[in-house]
Amino acid sequence: MCTPPSPHASSRGSPWSWPSSNGPFYRCYALTDIVREVHPFIFRMGLPPRVKLALVEGLAETEYRLASGTSERLQLGGLVGAFVKAREEVIRAASA
Repeated sequence: MCTPPSPHASSRGSPWSWPSSNGPFYRCYALTDIVREVHPFIFRMGLPPRVKLALVEGLAETEYRLASGTSERLQLGGLVGAFVKAREEVIRAASA
């Protein structure tokens, strides 16, 4: 996933792009790297076990599908969906 710089990024000193003689630099992150970094963070969070399990399952499904060659853009949507479901479960547990 690449984040293109804004038209005025170089004048604002944006961390996402740096002007060079060859044009702006794009900072890119692979979704598999993001999944790998988020995984340990989930275990450190104070979430109910069911929510942790659902998030880890979502991460595992995303990683499996990425390894199978599916689109990063589609899998990012699935990963965001897993976090939305987790948020709903936390809200439901807090209100009970």
